Amino acid sequence: MDDLDRMFRRLVQNIRNGHSEYLSRPFEVAELYQHLIPYRLNRRELGIETNQDYESALCQLLAGERGYLTGDQDMQDTIRRELAGPNPNTAIFREFAASRVALAAAAVQHANEMPPAVVDYNKRLFAFVACAGHGLKLSTSNRLRFGAHFVATVFHKLREQSSATHPRITSCER
Repeated sequence: MDDLDRMFRRLVQNIRNGHSEYLSRPFEVAELYQHLIPYRLNRRELGIETNQDYESALCQLLAGERGYLTGDQDMQDTIRRELAGPNPNTAIFREFAASRVALAAAAVQHANEMPPAVVDYNKRLFAFVACAGHGLKLSTSNRLRFGAHFVATVFHKLREQSSATHPRITSCER
């Protein structure tokens, strides 16, 4: 699952949770990036590190890649051409803020069948194991950085699987 798949899955999830009318009718592109999946509120769930990566995935989505969204053909062609260039302007989607797009029905069904989103947690896991292996509690800021649920899940798995290997792992605040 790549950035585009995670973005579409998150979009469908957010639409179902608050804007179910968009499952069956078009909405403006501006609604997409301002309210449905804004970068600042969804970057952790999307597993996207930079705004440019977010914009690139959003452009792919708006260009109609994988048939996730349908929309104005001129918009999709323009975005595809821009993405194919050597130095693409990933903010080009803002030029089409008033254009309307819709979820493809088959793609919504596909989103239901996608495996749960997997974010690359290698760095987080390494840092957590390093702390836990030395019997350290993670501070509130680190729990927020790593994600409290992630930290608690890894802690409990480590404790269950290797209490003999890591005898100093004693607590993990949630």
